[in-house]
This record gives sequence, C-alpha cells and structure tokens, in this order.
Amino acid sequence: MANFETVSYIAKLERDGEGYFISFPDFPDTVTGTDRWDDVQRYANEVLSLAIYDMLENGEPLPEPTKGSELGPGVYIKVDISVDDLREIEVIDGKNMFSDK
Repeated sequence: MANFETVSYIAKLERDGEGYFISFPDFPDTVTGTDRWDDVQRYANEVLSLAIYDMLENGEPLPEPTKGSELGPGVYIKVDISVDDLREIEVIDGKNMFSDK
C-alpha cells in the first residue's frame, strides 16, 4: 500500500531582469529561473524534485522545512513534493534505485 508521503518546502521568488529567480532556503544549491510567471510553480516543483531525488538516492536525510515565521521579507511559494512518486521513478538503466526489484 502506498504511503503518499508529501513534503513541503518554501521557494523564494525574486525578479531577475525580465524573469524570475527561484531559490530554496532549505536547499541552498538548488536554484532555477524562468521568464514566465505562469511557469514559476512548475519549475520550482521540477528542480526541487530533482534535488530531493538526488538526496534520497544518496541516502541523505531531507532537511527540516523552514517555518514561514523564520523567513525574511520577500515573495515565497509553497512547493509540495510527493516522495512516493519520486520512489517510482525508473532510472535510465532500468533499475529502480529505491527498491530491490
């Protein structure tokens, strides 16, 4: 039976010329950007999914999410990631890295 574990993190949005720069307080090396406001949420989800996937692959613990009260001024969005969905991803060589199959 699936666990449907979802983790939520905060993404900070900043104007970057004509576009938007997206960073994550809990993942300092994880950043992305887009020229379109309509793509902000999707890009944030994609890059955070990759960062979490990489951490799970390497057996690293996920960071404790920053609380909203701990954030400074700025524009933020919530990004929800299904860890169970990430565990279902098949790697290029056909092996699922999170199971013995």
